[in-house]
Amino acid sequence: MSLFNKKIPDLPEIPEEEQNPLLKKILEICSFQKEQLSLQNETIQALKDEISRLKGEKPKPDGFVKSPNSVLRCILRFFKVH
Repeated sequence: MSLFNKKIPDLPEIPEEEQNPLLKKILEICSFQKEQLSLQNETIQALKDEISRLKGEKPKPDGFVKSPNSVLRCILRFFKVH
C-alpha cells in the first residue's frame, strides 16, 4: 500500500477539562496539518490521474479517473485561488 493511500488517523478525544493551553494549540496544529495533508494527497492523486490521461494510459483498475476540470478545481482549492 502506498503512503498516499493510508488513512490519516483521527485525533484522540480529550475532555475539555484535561486540556491545557499547550495541548489545545498542539491539537489545533495537528487538525490543520491533517486537513492540509488530506488535500495534498487528493491533489497528488488528481495530478497523477491527469498525467496518466495525457499519456493515453488506461485508467486505474477501479475505473475512477478525474476530469480535467476536477483536477483544476483541486489545484485552485489547494492554492486558495478564487
